[in-house]
Amino acid sequence: MHAGTGQASIERTVGNIFISTVGAGVLGLPYTFRRSDRAVTTVSVVCAACLTYHCMLLLIKCNDSIAKGGGMQVHTYGDLGQMAYGAPGRVAVDILICISQIGCCVSYLIFIGQKISSVTMGVTDRSSDIIFIILVFQIILSCVGFQTVHPYTTLGSIPFAIGVAVYCFEEFSMTLTLEASMKHPKKFPRILALDFFGIASLYLLFGFVGYLAFGNKTQNIITLNLLQDLSTILVKLGLCIGLFFTYPFMMYPVHEIFEGKLMRSAWFQTIAPPSSHLHTLLRNGVRGASVIGTAVLAVSAPGFAIFISLVGGTVCALLAFVLPSLFHMQLCAGSSSMQSRIADMVLTLCGITFAAYSIYTTVVSIFMTPS
Repeated sequence: MHAGTGQASIERTVGNIFISTVGAGVLGLPYTFRRSDRAVTTVSVVCAACLTYHCMLLLIKCNDSIAKGGGMQVHTYGDLGQMAYGAPGRVAVDILICISQIGCCVSYLIFIGQKISSVTMGVTDRSSDIIFIILVFQIILSCVGFQTVHPYTTLGSIPFAIGVAVYCFEEFSMTLTLEASMKHPKKFPRILALDFFGIASLYLLFGFVGYLAFGNKTQNIITLNLLQDLSTILVKLGLCIGLFFTYPFMMYPVHEIFEGKLMRSAWFQTIAPPSSHLHTLLRNGVRGASVIGTAVLAVSAPGFAIFISLVGGTVCALLAFVLPSLFHMQLCAGSSSMQSRIADMVLTLCGITFAAYSIYTTVVSIFMTPS
């Protein structure tokens, strides 16, 4: 185990893991209990927690193997991809992280749109109107700041439940950063295990109680079931404000990757030198286009729970299970047992297969299910 470079205490690390893991996805869990069998949802959450924990440890093992071999210092998931497979490895990680971050931002816009429209019925009841109104403010923030039915069990309900569960544990790209921030990184696996146990328990309790409270009337975002009194409106507005200001931070890695590729290109450096007004204009144009793209996706998405299930079952599954297994096979080939290599191959194949099946079932549910 390599030495820690940070000074974070155990308590702070516990809080950092909790904050980086728990997000808006939890609000879709009660609907998942409604749409899928309760046993399927429970098993999905537990399995997602265990597999994500296992794969996060694989990333740490890869980092340790690089440190022992005297390789480059690894700070990010992209660095690990480059060490394993060169430039294609980094590109694959960057693309998937971009899609994952955009997916989070789209889910935020869907959430905000549905919440605000539910309390402004006298003005507008269309969430798309709200999304395009806040779009203007998000473009400004991106450009001027932050520079740093009854329950049933079918084959179709299983990937839906697993997709939502995986999405709820989607901040695995923070693994190396969280570990490096610790004063005593040897304790990270145990802290991570305890944190994930608590988070999975919280998810299951919240989802089950939310479903029991509203039964077959449970909506895809549980807060839509709450009565329209003053306290409920304040809660909804508070959640929306929090996500509104979280959105630019979630989009920052996307802007950073897009702008990095753009600014390193020869044609861009020729027509827009760093000190020119055109440079700033084009950079802000890229940011604005990215924000508009998330708004278009949010308006086009079939629903909050369906969307997070799709993102979780595809991009998050690839980032959480497939890439860590591939990196581990490549970087730890000399020290891995046969059982470990078999486990890596099984995880890789299952992750890719599940991602493909998630896309298929989502397309079927949207376009081929009678309304």
